Amino acid sequence: MRGPLLGVLFRDGTRGSWPLVRSNLGWILLAGIGIYALYIGFYVLYSRYGASYYTVYAVASILTTSVFLGCFLLKEKFNIYTGLSVLCALASISFFALGTRK
Repeated sequence: MRGPLLGVLFRDGTRGSWPLVRSNLGWILLAGIGIYALYIGFYVLYSRYGASYYTVYAVASILTTSVFLGCFLLKEKFNIYTGLSVLCALASISFFALGTRK
């Protein structure tokens, strides 16, 4: 099993690293697109609603990471811990909605 790219680079040095990068290029690009979407989302929320809505975006990213990425893309089983994280995320969104209600 391969470790993270930086761990491999530190362990093996930079010689022969390009085949590893080439073989994982799809995942590297997917991670870059995800980070880009994260920064765009933070910018839109901050510019339109202020800093308080970071909470909603953070919870939404937790939900999409644990459910979409974990269960659908990586085919992990939906276990009790995933269910508890989804319930806690939904509870925090509910509490946020109650706190911002006028």
